[in-house]
Amino acid sequence: MKNSDFFNMLNNKYGINLNEQQRTAAVHDKGPCLLLAVPGAGKTTTMLCRTAYLILNGVKPESILSITFSRASAKDMEEKFKKMFEQGLDANPEFSTIHSFAYKVVRRYYYKSNYKFSIIEDKDKIKVLKESYSRYNDGEKTNDDDLDNIINKITFVKNMMLEDDEIDNYPFPDENTIPCFKSIYLDYEKYKRENGLIDFDDMLTECHKAFINDSTLLEELRNKYKYIQVDEGQDTSKIQHEIIKILASAENNILYICDDDQSIYGFRAAYPEFLLKIRETYPNAKILFMEENFRSSKNIVAVCNSFIKINKKRYDKNMVTNNAEGGKVKIITLDDTVSQYIILTESLKDLNEREAAVLYRNKRSSILVADYFIKNNIEFTMTGYDRSFFNHWIVNDMLSFMKFASNQKDIVTFGMIYRKLQGFYITNAMYDTIKYNKSDNTVFEKLSKIKGLQEYQVEKIKELRCKTRRLSGLNPHEAIAFIESELNYNKQMEFNKSRYGYSVENQKNILFILKMLSAEIKDYKELKEKLEILEKQLKEAEDNKTCKIVLSTIHSSKGLEWDDVYMIDLINGEFPANKSDTEEERRLFYVGMTRAKQNLTIFKCNNRFEETVVPSIFINEAEKQGANHISKSSKTFKKPQNAKTTTLKEKDIQDRNVPVDFDFEDLFKNESSVKTYIDKDAAQVGSKVKLRDMEFDEILDYTIVVSSEADPMKDKISNISPLGSALLGKKKGTEIEVSTPSGKTKYEILEVD
Repeated sequence: MKNSDFFNMLNNKYGINLNEQQRTAAVHDKGPCLLLAVPGAGKTTTMLCRTAYLILNGVKPESILSITFSRASAKDMEEKFKKMFEQGLDANPEFSTIHSFAYKVVRRYYYKSNYKFSIIEDKDKIKVLKESYSRYNDGEKTNDDDLDNIINKITFVKNMMLEDDEIDNYPFPDENTIPCFKSIYLDYEKYKRENGLIDFDDMLTECHKAFINDSTLLEELRNKYKYIQVDEGQDTSKIQHEIIKILASAENNILYICDDDQSIYGFRAAYPEFLLKIRETYPNAKILFMEENFRSSKNIVAVCNSFIKINKKRYDKNMVTNNAEGGKVKIITLDDTVSQYIILTESLKDLNEREAAVLYRNKRSSILVADYFIKNNIEFTMTGYDRSFFNHWIVNDMLSFMKFASNQKDIVTFGMIYRKLQGFYITNAMYDTIKYNKSDNTVFEKLSKIKGLQEYQVEKIKELRCKTRRLSGLNPHEAIAFIESELNYNKQMEFNKSRYGYSVENQKNILFILKMLSAEIKDYKELKEKLEILEKQLKEAEDNKTCKIVLSTIHSSKGLEWDDVYMIDLINGEFPANKSDTEEERRLFYVGMTRAKQNLTIFKCNNRFEETVVPSIFINEAEKQGANHISKSSKTFKKPQNAKTTTLKEKDIQDRNVPVDFDFEDLFKNESSVKTYIDKDAAQVGSKVKLRDMEFDEILDYTIVVSSEADPMKDKISNISPLGSALLGKKKGTEIEVSTPSGKTKYEILEVD
């Protein structure tokens, strides 16, 4: 069929009108070709049209193999092809993931070799890795983060085709260190060999081995698949490229469809360097471009096009569009991250028929925004929530500290936390001594009776007892901060960084989320219950596939589009992540921006939970490329700075840069007032009080705060801790008594500021 006849048929029969660049790609038939397609360029339509073109020009449908990144994409392409060409083209070309194709090859190879195998079950894989980790790390148990890191590193090793002697010194893309990883990896590989097992990654390595060792099988497959198309080529790993190269090498009729500017899976061993150097493998490869974006407005395209050109390791493309001008890309500067949720709630209340997405770098960002949406009756769906948060070791640590404070006889819970008490010198031997002591004494009484303790150990036990009693009188919101500072959990986080490579920023992020969820919570049991309910609500939201509001990581948003896109939690050290490939992180930011069809809003925050943070460098880069920095003054809630405040409405408010049409005043029309005391010498909300613990003769400083500072709509006197409530209205020289789960504590008020 002549090219002109093919294009007329597409237009007249199937309603498909390709532009010039798409047409050039659709009629490429022989030899290697790299097709570089910008976001929204219609690459799937073009690839399917090329498939039809090959069939109409005599290529057998079964000799065309189209490989894509995920099972969902393969199924979607197959269905689209049938729908597009169901009239007049009775053909079923093969659409497959690389793993599915490789698995078929491995099955054939093992069958011919009379080798029996099974795929290792997840529970067995986890068991082997946990046991191996413990064996090489002095009996230490692995947590979920470590386990994920081990599995990701194994995937990386296999996909990058690393030899065993390369592992120790290889610069893995993540910053997390797994002690004795090589030994754990080799143990796991040995276990699989001895038990006739393979895993998901082995499908690729074994397929590659089959091609090398079985020339008959390879030739059979080469004769079957004369044309190969690789979709999302920028996400293909080194071993995947090798498999495809070997399979196609007889005639090299291979088409790579990709966008090097959207390569965002380096942590999974994506290998875009292959595409940048494609002519080293295929000297005669054609390089074609599809640069028209059919998705986004002119303003969005202009900012994104200039933004990605900051990267140097890329093909030079010039993204354009014929769509309408649209509104400016907005950068909204806020003092704190919580204000993002307030603005989002207002903006998403009335979408009408529009679709919107809230995008973020890390899954954990979904927790707080989802919680805020649930509180404000905003229906949403999710592309995946952070399941690991609800069982994260830091969350479990905080809950264990609070649980033990409420029952200081709980030796089991104490066993979960004593190693985390940096600077209190509770040794394994000390814990083992009291572990089987069946007396009804508290843990501290048991510790104090251990023979041979040094004087400094006795003093530290006394100090820990005193601080644990104080902890028992705090609500969870206050307790987390107390554990971090007074029980030295901040030092534990530093230890986690030096020992395992966990960044302190990421650990603090977990604590920040838990603090925010703890607002309005009275005690440990209520917090635990809230976390259980929230996890269930997020699972239900994930299953809701019909909602027009989507919460998603940027990675999961790839290939999708929405009318309105909001990008949140853009903080340096997290986006770009520390020690990451800055160009890949910039590509990820670009992917997020290019999901927007009509409106793109980027939030820039300077504080998170009263700690100064540095906004992502990518925000300023986007602003320099034409994004509109909104600096319209408005009012928002601020923590009280003095003791004269009498109601919530009278609390100090400060300027924030927010959209012109957003009015924070509306949020404060119906809130309940917080009871405080007019006497300027009396303690009230915001007062700093110096106290003396009358039993231990210890001086402490305490600030009376409302635990729900994060949500000004719901501040109530009941959300102040028991100690804070007892202090309200009291003056210098007064003695107070506070009931806690561990008993009553008496304090003398020394100063009120």
